[in-house]
Amino acid sequence: MNLMYGNVLQVFEENGQRKGKIRISGALVNVCLTLLPEVEAGDQVLLCEGVPIRKIIKEQPVH
Repeated sequence: MNLMYGNVLQVFEENGQRKGKIRISGALVNVCLTLLPEVEAGDQVLLCEGVPIRKIIKEQPVH
């Protein structure tokens, strides 16, 4: 299993599918976002074998 984190730079539609341009370790890749409809540009996602499987939610520090 190959897990990586990526930053969503852009969300767009192509051929009726919701896709995103993701930066992974400096490389730019286009991936399908069908499994994560809540993801928007600026979000971070966890990818398994190049498929985004989870949106990363950064916790706010508690004061």
